[in-house]
Amino acid sequence: MNSISQIQFMFTTTKTKLTPSDIKYISNYLSKHNTDNQDIDNTIATISRHGLIPLVYHTLRDLSAEIDIPPTLLSKLQTRYKLIAQQNMLMSAELIKIVKLLAKHDIKAIPFKGPSLAQLAYGDITLRVFGDLDILVNKEDIDRVYQILQTIHYERYLSLTPYQYQVWLKYSHDLGLTNKSKNIHLEMHWSFFDEDYPMQIDMDSFDSTTSTTINNNPIDTFEIESLLFYLSIHGSKHLFERISWIKDLDMMIRLQDIHWDKIDKLIKTNPDFTKMFLLGLKLSWHLYSTPLPTDIKEQIANHPELKALQQFIIDSWTTTHHKFTQTKMMLLLFPNLKTRLSYLHKIILKPQLNEYWYIDLPKSLHWGYYLIRPYLLIKKYLKL
Repeated sequence: MNSISQIQFMFTTTKTKLTPSDIKYISNYLSKHNTDNQDIDNTIATISRHGLIPLVYHTLRDLSAEIDIPPTLLSKLQTRYKLIAQQNMLMSAELIKIVKLLAKHDIKAIPFKGPSLAQLAYGDITLRVFGDLDILVNKEDIDRVYQILQTIHYERYLSLTPYQYQVWLKYSHDLGLTNKSKNIHLEMHWSFFDEDYPMQIDMDSFDSTTSTTINNNPIDTFEIESLLFYLSIHGSKHLFERISWIKDLDMMIRLQDIHWDKIDKLIKTNPDFTKMFLLGLKLSWHLYSTPLPTDIKEQIANHPELKALQQFIIDSWTTTHHKFTQTKMMLLLFPNLKTRLSYLHKIILKPQLNEYWYIDLPKSLHWGYYLIRPYLLIKKYLKL
């Protein structure tokens, strides 16, 4: 696992403004890791795992005239950064192409995360790592979108039988497509959560959009406040396993003019997600001193369980927790007993793709997947 010193080094080198004490800390850290190639490789691996290569590289590059930076570290970071920048530019061009193609067929498509988020939060598409493109479309347009994207060499990422495909569309919230020749993965969303997730975001509250410019092309995406709301919830859903997700929140709030009255409206429209939203802001406030309004800080204080969740997440970056412990902490984010029981039912009993891959049952025996699911879970976690 990552060391505490590596995590602290990442946080310090991804601050928006360094203090003299921050610079001294970075210098001291590097003086202890300037000759051991294994130390350097481990540090880079940790930075990469958390999606922070571009930010750390830019910070160290800018400091190189002021403090001693191990040449090997800076060189390796530069190489990684250039590869990321190249891939980001390729994916941004592909996003523009896809959006224009869908618009030509009168299909509404809203990109989010990926290039549009990088531009809005960082002002530069090369400063944020993204592995795929995410687009929201209307559910009734899914088959049409897939047919259109096939004309530019996109295929389903998963190999599904016709019946499995229909089950997937009914219960899931996105479909993965891939262009193998360009090594680009596209997530086609029609909602934010699977149909049987205990809570659902009111999609009507995400109707408003804003525009950002990528490669001199205007691209519509979610309104800033809606995007911030979604990003925090998405990170909480995965217990912020990547630090870059917290940095996204920090940068969005610092770079954009957030209308907190709109945030308040989103919370009131989607009250079940209150703790999920506030957890992301609490982490950003605690780790990056993100400026938050008093009202948001008061709401955070009104949910004492967020403190335990915050500590669990921070510990998880250096300590491996058992899956059962993760589930126990995840349950704290749900608003009541009903949603917690529903979540447990979903993760324990509801058949997932693994069950469909394990055996292809005919439609008449679909109920058998509910027996296979517990068996595979027991086999996995008890290592039978």
